[in-house]
This record gives sequence, C-alpha cells and structure tokens, in this order.
Amino acid sequence: MGVDRSLAENQRRFRLANERIDRARIELGFDGDAVPFLCECPDMECTEVMALSPDEYAQVRARDDRFVILPGHVPQGEEIVSRRNGYVITRKAGIG
Repeated sequence: MGVDRSLAENQRRFRLANERIDRARIELGFDGDAVPFLCECPDMECTEVMALSPDEYAQVRARDDRFVILPGHVPQGEEIVSRRNGYVITRKAGIG
C-alpha cells in the first residue's frame, strides 16, 4: 500500500469512527449543542477532538468528499472549503 493510499485509509478510519459517534448520539437521544468528534486528518497518531453540533456534522457528512479537520492538520492536496470556529471543512479531490 502506497503512502497516499495509507493516508487515505487512516482518514477513512477516522470518518467511520465519527459516524459511530454520531449513531451513538442518535441512539442515546442526545441533541445537545456540542458533540465531540475526532479530527479526520490522515495522521494515525492524531487523537484530537473538536466540538460540532449535530447539524454541523450532518452538513459535513452530506457530501462524501468533505472531511472535518482541525486547523493545521489539513493534508496536502485537500482544499479548505469552509473555516468554522475550531475546525475546517476540506474537500478531497476524486471522491464523491
């Protein structure tokens, strides 16, 4: 597996973890203002979290090519499409 492919796989794992967090939030009936989600950068060592509202997270997940990432963690080749309070939304070319 090449480096780019390995980085993409790490990013996919973080996305899947966030989807599990969101499903648990729904199952528990939590509709609070802030839910802790993992940074979806490709760095497997990253364990940082950011707070998003359920609606903010749903907006990110509405498109397959969007990722929620902490500022300063944006990988090369991803475009920042939106800057928010405490995180950025990126677009990965070739997805979606």
